[in-house]
Amino acid sequence: MDKVQEVHTSAAEKALEMHISELSSGTELSFDQMKEICGRDVKKDRYIVATVQRRLIRHHAKVLHSIRGYGYRVAHNNEVAAISQDYRKQGTRKFDKAVRIISTVDMSALNQEERRALINEQAKSSVCLMIAKQVDKPLPGIKDRNRQTIKIPTQGEVVLLLTNGGIK
Repeated sequence: MDKVQEVHTSAAEKALEMHISELSSGTELSFDQMKEICGRDVKKDRYIVATVQRRLIRHHAKVLHSIRGYGYRVAHNNEVAAISQDYRKQGTRKFDKAVRIISTVDMSALNQEERRALINEQAKSSVCLMIAKQVDKPLPGIKDRNRQTIKIPTQGEVVLLLTNGGIK
C-alpha cells in the first residue's frame, strides 16, 4: 500500500514532509512558511497537509498538530496522548451520529434485502458506539499510569471479534 501512496505523493507533499521530518518537537510552522516550503497554499489545498500528517506518523514517528488560525506544530511526546484522545472523542461523536442517522429509516419502506442491510449496519454502528463509549470509562486495576500493560488489539483481532460469531 505504501508503494501506491508514494507514487501519488506530489512534489509539494514530499518537500513538506522532508522539511517537517527534520524539525524538532515544538517547532511551529505558519501557513505562509508552509507555502514557501512546498509552493502551495496549504490552507486551500488541505489534502497536502493531511497526506503529510499521515506520512509523518507512519514513516517518521512525528505528529503534526494544527494551531487554529496560524499553522501547525510538531507535537511533543507528552502531548500525543491528548491529541489522540481528541481524535478518539471525535470518532465517538461520529459513531453516535451514525447510529442516530441509521435509526431514522422507515423499515416498512424497504424490501427484504434493504432491511437486512439496514439491520446489519445498525448493529455494526451500535457495536462501534458501544465500544467507543466503554473506552471512555476508567480502566480497572491500573494505578501506575506509566505502566504499559494494556495490549492494543491488532486490526485483524478486531475484525475477528466483530465477524466470528458476531456481526455478519
